[in-house]
Amino acid sequence: MTRNAVAIPVVALVWAGVTIGGSLIAAPSKFQAASLTLAQTLEVGRAQFFWLGVAESLLCAALIGALALRPANARLRMGAPILVFGVQWLIVMPFLDDRTVRRIAGEPVGESHLHLVFVLLEILKVAMLIAVGVAALRYTRDENETWR
Repeated sequence: MTRNAVAIPVVALVWAGVTIGGSLIAAPSKFQAASLTLAQTLEVGRAQFFWLGVAESLLCAALIGALALRPANARLRMGAPILVFGVQWLIVMPFLDDRTVRRIAGEPVGESHLHLVFVLLEILKVAMLIAVGVAALRYTRDENETWR
């Protein structure tokens, strides 16, 4: 078993876990802290998502590196979570961050469905990462059985 064969499922599944923990569990739970004002909670959230973005960017780069050594058809199928990540952080997150900064400053921001869009993309990305991880594990297992 090569390092690259192990890298894809490990990176994909760790990335899924980081996203579940950082975005789908920790992010909403901070709003349960009664001692924090909304502005404080939003500031914590901005810091949290900054560092979550750093971690996800590193995992994304690792997955790109591991996929670079795979056949083109595998890169296309397994690269789908990378596309979702790009949409989230290059398109949706700048708008969310702008709204958050304005909300912290006390400015009215109006209604928006951007958070729902971001959460749905997170769920899609996690599902894709788990699928990539499981598929890569199966491929690795089948590849090893073929060579025995």
